[in-house]
Amino acid sequence: MNTYTAKTMQGLEPVLAQELEKLGATDIEILNRAVTFQGDQKVLYKANYMCRTALHILKPILEFDIIEQDDLYTAVNGLAWEKMFSVDACMTIDTQCFDSVFTHSRYASQIVKDGIVDRFRSLFCQRPDLDRNMYNIRVDLYMKNNHCVLSLDSSGLSLHRRGYRRQDAGAPLNEVLAAGLIALSGWDLKKPFYDPMCGSGTIAVEAAMLASGMPAAFYRKGFSFQYWNDYDPNTWKFVKEDALKELHDPECEIYASDIDAHTLSIAEDNLKKAKLHHDIHLFQADFFASEAPQENGHIVCNPPYGERLALDNAVEFYEKIGDTLKHKYTGYDAWFISSDIEALKRLGLKTNKRIELFNGPLECRYFGYQLY
Repeated sequence: MNTYTAKTMQGLEPVLAQELEKLGATDIEILNRAVTFQGDQKVLYKANYMCRTALHILKPILEFDIIEQDDLYTAVNGLAWEKMFSVDACMTIDTQCFDSVFTHSRYASQIVKDGIVDRFRSLFCQRPDLDRNMYNIRVDLYMKNNHCVLSLDSSGLSLHRRGYRRQDAGAPLNEVLAAGLIALSGWDLKKPFYDPMCGSGTIAVEAAMLASGMPAAFYRKGFSFQYWNDYDPNTWKFVKEDALKELHDPECEIYASDIDAHTLSIAEDNLKKAKLHHDIHLFQADFFASEAPQENGHIVCNPPYGERLALDNAVEFYEKIGDTLKHKYTGYDAWFISSDIEALKRLGLKTNKRIELFNGPLECRYFGYQLY
């Protein structure tokens, strides 16, 4: 059994903890933007393949304190990196420093790189390459108050990079946050699901993946753990085959609409790329002028707000959302997220639940309503 750290977005830690527990993880502990857990190699692979709210799954390999900057090099260079991955690897270093002897995380990354590279060079007369974009090994250093945690990142690219989305989608919602919004809303996977301002379709796609049992990383091309020396292809094959046995047709209808035709075309491409275009009813509509797709349902929506898309009058816009919900969506549960907290309050509805979240650097509120 090994101890791992799963990184996530602020506010999604309890959701991630529940996901990990279902996958067989033990000794789960919730931290700030992270969850630690224990598990074997199979649990590690499952966490990468199936967790919808994890960004990275880290395997800590050394925890130590430093006094001087040179102490970091000594600790890194003393590790047996050659037992972890090949000299032919291409790596990147990700560093976060807080209140340490290093004033710049980039310099700390450079020292970690030197320590690893010098170790390989002394043993093999060659060294791993370094590339921030095209890498297969990712080393993570977290340093606070000169206490260091050095980890191998089993995921590589962030797990929000599912592999189904066009890259020219404008201001899309992060897939991990979208999955978290759905989980926090308490959707039972049976009520009709609707995103009336779907943008590039991320919330709808994540809902359809969840409702059909599709693994979060179903379309990912790979993970960094596949380049570790202890990688077990048979265990990885078993994890994927076992997960795919759970695939099924959704038990509910899923709807997504947007007023903008161009945005809708991007959403359509994403749905087709995820092969979920037959499971999601996608259509063009003005939310304020349209009717509810079914009598009762569940809404999760990331409406436009000033930071994401320009609004002429945010307060009036949100008031119209509230009026539309009151008059046309009785019988629905509705959840809306926004960084314009004051405008969100103008929906004029009694909130059933309020959750503080972050959409990138933006502090947001996620409000839930029961429309009787």
